[in-house]
Amino acid sequence: MGKRKRSDEQAANRIKPKTKVSHHISWADEIVAALIASYQKSFESGEGVGSFITDAMCNQMNSKFGTDKFTVEKIRTKWNKLRFNLSPQGTIQGCMRSLDIGDFSKVIKKNAQACLDEAFVAEGLQPMFTADTRDPVNRVHDGATPAPHDSPEIPSIATELSHETENNVVSHGRPLSMDLYHDLRESRNRRDLATAENDKLVDEKLRAKSNITEQQLEQLRGEKPSLSEELAKVKEDKTDLEGRIQEVKEESEALRENLCQEKENLIQTVAGLKSGKQSDLEKKENLIQTVAGLKSAKQSDLEMISALQKELSIKNNEHMASIAALNEQKVKAAEQMRQEKEHSAMKIGELEHIHARSLEEQKTQAEEALHAQTHHYLQVVGDLDRSLNEQIQEKKRGKSLPKSGTSNWESNQSETNRQVCSHMEIQIRQNKRQIRELESDIEKQKKTDDKLRRQLQSRERELKSYYLCGQLRMMSGEPELVGPN
Repeated sequence: MGKRKRSDEQAANRIKPKTKVSHHISWADEIVAALIASYQKSFESGEGVGSFITDAMCNQMNSKFGTDKFTVEKIRTKWNKLRFNLSPQGTIQGCMRSLDIGDFSKVIKKNAQACLDEAFVAEGLQPMFTADTRDPVNRVHDGATPAPHDSPEIPSIATELSHETENNVVSHGRPLSMDLYHDLRESRNRRDLATAENDKLVDEKLRAKSNITEQQLEQLRGEKPSLSEELAKVKEDKTDLEGRIQEVKEESEALRENLCQEKENLIQTVAGLKSGKQSDLEKKENLIQTVAGLKSAKQSDLEMISALQKELSIKNNEHMASIAALNEQKVKAAEQMRQEKEHSAMKIGELEHIHARSLEEQKTQAEEALHAQTHHYLQVVGDLDRSLNEQIQEKKRGKSLPKSGTSNWESNQSETNRQVCSHMEIQIRQNKRQIRELESDIEKQKKTDDKLRRQLQSRERELKSYYLCGQLRMMSGEPELVGPN
C-alpha cells in the first residue's frame, strides 16, 4: 500500500501543471495548433516543408503568447520531436485524423478542435473540424482544457503538453500535414481533370455551333500553345500577386499588432493619468498654499534684502579702502625691493672689485717676487760662469794652482752650484704652489659671488610672492600676512 501510495503521489506530481515558464517554452495546445496551421499554410503556398519556421513566425508567436523564448532553432528542434499525447492509452503515433479524436472526452475534444480551428482561421485557412459549416468550433468554457482535478482519469491537453520531460510535447503535426498535403494534391488533380473535360466540352460546343472544319480546329489547336504560354504568364503574375498579397498581409498583421500594443499603452497611460489626477489636484492645492506662504514672506525677504544691500555697501567701502592700502603697500614694497636690489648690486660690485683688486695685487706681488728671485738666480749663475771662465783663462795662461788646491776648489765650486740649483728649484716650486693657491682663492671667491647673487634673486622672488599674496588676501578680505624678515 505504501509503495502504491508513493506511485500515486508521483503521478499527481507528474500531472501537476507547471507555472514557472521563465526557464522554458510552455508548449500548450494553442502553440501546437499555431505550428500545425503554419505548416499547413506552407504546403498550400508551395514553399516546402522546411520554410515555414522563420524569424517572422517566431516574432509573431512571441508577440501572440507574450514571451521572448521562441527562436528558429528551438521551434525546429521541438517540431522534429513533436508528439501528441491526447489518449488515455498512451502516445498516439502515426496518422491521426479528426475522426480519431472521438475517443477522448467531449471537453478535451472541443477545446483541442477550437485551438486548431482558431489557428487555421488566423492563418487564413478553412477550419479543420467543421465539415458542414465554415464557422469555427466554440470552446466549452473560457480557459483552455480543464484542470487535472476536474477529469482525473484523462489528463488535460495543456497539462500533458506542458510536461516536456514526460511527453516531449506533441508529434502529430508532421503526419497530419502530410495527409492534408495528399488531400490537397488529390483535389488539385481532380480540378485539373475537370478543367480538361471542360475544355473538351467547350471544343465540342464550338464545333457544333460554328460548324468549323477539322482543319480550322487544328489551326485553333495550333494556336493553343500560345494561349498556354499566356496562361502560364498569367499564373506567374498570379503567383507574384499572391506573394505580394501575403507580404501585405504580414505587414498588416504586424501593423495590427503594433496598433494593439499602442492601444494598450494608451489605455495604460490614460489609466495612469486618471489615477494621478487626484494627486495632481493635491499638488495644486499644496502649490497654492506654498504661493500664499511665499507672498506672506515676501515683505520680510525685501527687508532682509535691503539690510543685506546696506551691509554689502559697507563691506564694499571697506574693501575699497583695503585695496587702496594694499596698493600703497605695493608701491612701498616695490620701492623697498628696488633699493634692496640696488644696494645688493652695489655691495656685490664692491666685493667683486675688492676681491679682484686683492687677487691682482697678490698675483702681481707673486710674479714680481718670482721675477726678482729668477733675476737673482740668473745673476748668481752668471757670476759663477764668469768666475769659472776667468779661472779657465788663468789656467790656460799658465798660472797653475797646486793640484790639491785645484781639486778642493773645484769640489767646493760644484757643491756651491748644486746647492744654489736645489735652492732655486725649491723656490720655484713654492712660487708655483702660491700661484695655485691664488687661483683656488679666485675660484672660491667666484663661487661665493654666485651664491650671493642667487640669494639676492631668491630674496627678490620672496618679496614679490609675499606682496602678491598680501594683495590677494587683501582683495579677498582676509587678514594681512606678517612681512618677511
